[in-house]
Amino acid sequence: MAGMRPMSQADLPRAAALGAAIGWNQVAADWRVFLDLGAVQVVDDGGAALAATAAILPHGPDLAWISMVLVRPDQRRRGLATALLQWALAALAGRRSIALDATPAGRAVYARLGFRDAWGFTRMSLPPELPGGGASHPIADWPAALAQDARAFGAPREALLRGLAGRGGGRQAPGGFALARDGLRAAQIGPVIGQGACGLIADLRATLPGPAIIDVNDAATGVANWLVDAGARIERPFTRMVLGATLPGEARHIIAPAGPEFG
Repeated sequence: MAGMRPMSQADLPRAAALGAAIGWNQVAADWRVFLDLGAVQVVDDGGAALAATAAILPHGPDLAWISMVLVRPDQRRRGLATALLQWALAALAGRRSIALDATPAGRAVYARLGFRDAWGFTRMSLPPELPGGGASHPIADWPAALAQDARAFGAPREALLRGLAGRGGGRQAPGGFALARDGLRAAQIGPVIGQGACGLIADLRATLPGPAIIDVNDAATGVANWLVDAGARIERPFTRMVLGATLPGEARHIIAPAGPEFG
C-alpha cells in the first residue's frame, strides 16, 4: 500500500496529532513506548496528522499486544485499518497468544479475524478526591511489584512498568501496587495489581492534579462500586480479546490494566 512504512521518531508529533484528532488520550511518550519496545506501522499521506497507524508490543516470547489501530476520519472506509491489522498479525506470527483491547465498535471486527473475548473492563473518570487512602507508600520494592505483575499479567514487562512509573509515579502496599501516567486529556491510573486496591488508587489519585481516569476490571465489583459511590463517572466498556492460546496470568489480580494500548 502506497504510503505505508515503519514509524520513526520524527513521526511522533504527527502520531500524537492523529490520536488527538479522534479524541484519544495518548501523548507522544506513549507512542515512544512502541518505538522503544515494539513497532508501529503508519500510513503517511503527508497530512499534519498521520493517516493511519497500528502498533505491536511484545511481552516476552509468547504474548504480544496489538493496539493504536487508528484511522484519521477523512481516511476511513478505505481499507487502511484492515491492511494495518494484516501487517500486525504477520509481524506477530508464531506468538502463542496475541491480545488486544477492543471498543464495542471494534469488537465485532476483531471477532471476524478470530479473536475471542477474554474479560472486560470499564473506563471511569475519577473525582478529585477519593476516601480511604493513607496506607501506601511510593514504590520501594520493585522486585516484589514485578513479581506480582508477572503473576497477574502472565508475562514480564519491567521496562514498560518502570517507564510508566517515571511519568506519573506509583504506590505500593503489602500485596499490591499501582502506577499512573500523564495523558492528553487526563492522567491514567493503571495498572493496579493485587491487594489493597482502593487505598492504592486513593493515594495515587491524591498525587494527580487535574482530571484522571482508570480502567476497572469488570470482575472487581467491589472496587467499581466504591468508585461510583465516591463520585466516579462511567465512560465506556472495553473487551480484552485473544487470538491463539488462552491468555496467561491470573486476571482476577488485575484490578485495573495498564490501558488498552499496553495491556
